[in-house]
Amino acid sequence: MLKEHHSVATGTVSNVAPLWRLGKPLFAAYLSQRYTRCALLGDFPKPPFVLLANHLSALDPFIISVFSPYPIHWVANRLIFHHPTLGVLIRMVGAIPKQKNYPDPRAVKQIFKVVEKGGIVGIFPEGSITWSGNFEGVMPGTSKLVNTLGIPVVVVKIKGAWLAQPVWAEARRKGPVEVEINVYKNFPGEQALFHSEWDWQLKQGFEYRGDHKSKGIERVIWFCPACGTFRSVEALGDAFGCRHCRAQWILDQYGLVEGIPLVDFMEAQKKWLSCFAQERGLEIAGVLVSIRDRLSGRLKSLKRGMLRLNHEGLMIGNFHFPLSAIRAENLFLKDIFEFLCLNWLVRVHTRYSSFLLYSMLKESKRATFPFENREIDKKTVTI
Repeated sequence: MLKEHHSVATGTVSNVAPLWRLGKPLFAAYLSQRYTRCALLGDFPKPPFVLLANHLSALDPFIISVFSPYPIHWVANRLIFHHPTLGVLIRMVGAIPKQKNYPDPRAVKQIFKVVEKGGIVGIFPEGSITWSGNFEGVMPGTSKLVNTLGIPVVVVKIKGAWLAQPVWAEARRKGPVEVEINVYKNFPGEQALFHSEWDWQLKQGFEYRGDHKSKGIERVIWFCPACGTFRSVEALGDAFGCRHCRAQWILDQYGLVEGIPLVDFMEAQKKWLSCFAQERGLEIAGVLVSIRDRLSGRLKSLKRGMLRLNHEGLMIGNFHFPLSAIRAENLFLKDIFEFLCLNWLVRVHTRYSSFLLYSMLKESKRATFPFENREIDKKTVTI
């Protein structure tokens, strides 16, 4: 059930109001069924203001929009706008397209236009949904942009949405979600946005019940926690186990593994991966790669094949992307790894391996370019 701890004011809305008014009660009904409780803590001010929120799930913009008395112009990944159906819908609600993890002057211009008209701009400054359940920091340039707007800053902390469906998981759980509102004259810094699902859950002890809670765990547990074998872990209903040493662990209704936060297991995975990346490369069969024009989104090439990643770069068939040419790496939902290479937008679709690929590429770049002092040789990029 949707619950507001404080009343919120009503007021004028922008030209996306008709669709927003139509969709709001529908999403409110859905969220009431989706969660055991969805509560608002605090009040929204009158617009204009810029809204910054932590990013725990794909439903975050809908959760916030249901509680907001005004429509919000969300800044969203350009990838969504390329979709034939979702692209139309997201434009109708006044969303602002932006290239993830990369400066985008067109998006900044649209943000200022919304503010000039007295509207609300919604930004998830982490850039992507957190894979760990912890706040992962503000993308460079966000603080400067927000303070340049010269309007109040509303900081929204969503709590519980990640535990209700971790980004890696196939199956969702049912439990409570809270939305905490704080208003500032200027952006107070990323600490105001910091939230850890684990610290919060260890204090609250809420239950998140569901079936097959471990389905999809292979996306974040790459090495067996017991024997260290690479890619030997598989989901077993509410448990996961190793095909090599037969060890098993239970993921309970509190999001804990044998009483330990899953994030602790994930931190150990990162340490193993760092050593693994230095010793050998990565191969993933059957990936689908699409290459598009960075600005227009127009499709240039589509290919399926074996992906290989090593200290020289990333190769898929006859496509070769040196590490020095890869920019703005990011993840979209569960199974899409995206990056920029010169004037191209490259998307790699790979089931269960996107986060592994993203993390290993980061480790490879860190080892090869410890100070990010890279020079791009355009001749070495083969597309």
